[in-house]
Amino acid sequence: MRYILTDLMGADRVRNDLVLAELEQLYAELECADGEHTDVSVRGGPDCEWCLAAHGSGDLVWENVERRDVSPRHMHAVKREHVIELWRRLAAGDIAAIDSEPWKRGYGG
Repeated sequence: MRYILTDLMGADRVRNDLVLAELEQLYAELECADGEHTDVSVRGGPDCEWCLAAHGSGDLVWENVERRDVSPRHMHAVKREHVIELWRRLAAGDIAAIDSEPWKRGYGG
């Protein structure tokens, strides 16, 4: 399944095959997060419309970037291993598994 990695500087990389090391490297970029560059993300789903953005603060945001009728959700203090597992599921197209997580409404903050 096609998915998109967005790095700390906002550059996108389209992928078709899952490479776990790339997800780990993407997360590691958060060590360099600053006031301007704060998150990295993976987008997936049928049209790559679902996005899981990890922030240097430990917040994780889950949203559909194409549909305004779907509210964003978030979790605080998400551990690295769990973020990478959720990214892996998103890259595989497992939207239902991600939706079943204990999300709170909104972007958090």
